[in-house]
Amino acid sequence: MEGNPLNGDDKVSFDHPPIQSKEDWDKLLNKVWQDGGKMTKLIEQLPEEKLWENIGAEKYGNYFRNLLGVIEHIHYHLGQIAILKKMAQ
Repeated sequence: MEGNPLNGDDKVSFDHPPIQSKEDWDKLLNKVWQDGGKMTKLIEQLPEEKLWENIGAEKYGNYFRNLLGVIEHIHYHLGQIAILKKMAQ
C-alpha cells in the first residue's frame, strides 16, 4: 500500500515475542491500532481504478481481492474471540 515491493512469507506472518506482561500486551494493542489507522488512511487514498491492478506479481492477485481477504480474515478472528468470550463466562 506504500509502494514498496511485496515481501511476505507465511513463516513469519506473526513473528512476535511472547506477551509476558500487561505492558507487553498494551504495546501490542497500541501497535495494532496504529497500523490499522495507517492502513485505513492508505485505503481511503487508493484510487478506485487501482483496486483492479495486481499487487506485485500476478500470482498475488489484485488489490480488491487482497483487501477483501484481510477483511474476511479479521471477521474470522473476531468470531473466534466472540466464541472464546462466551466459553469463558
